[in-house]
Amino acid sequence: MNRSSCTMDRFKYSNLTIIEEDHYIRSRMNQLQQIIIARLPHHGSWNITPQTIRTAIQSQFGASIAIDDISQYESNFLLQIHSPTTRKSMLSI
Repeated sequence: MNRSSCTMDRFKYSNLTIIEEDHYIRSRMNQLQQIIIARLPHHGSWNITPQTIRTAIQSQFGASIAIDDISQYESNFLLQIHSPTTRKSMLSI
């Protein structure tokens, strides 16, 4: 037995759960890969709404995004962008 396996045997991780990847997990991982975080400047961000984010995306990228795909998270927004082309365009700026 080598030294690294001896070390691993000594430590027990009671709060660690190993799960198998199933359809639900793959679906959630795919969903998270579609997320873009829109970080807003602290000044003046009080008047930004999901509707203004949606309008800006339509205007700047010519892409339509459902209002349900825009979620406020603290002072930022999470955008679920389904189109890989739109996501790539948004990330290249």
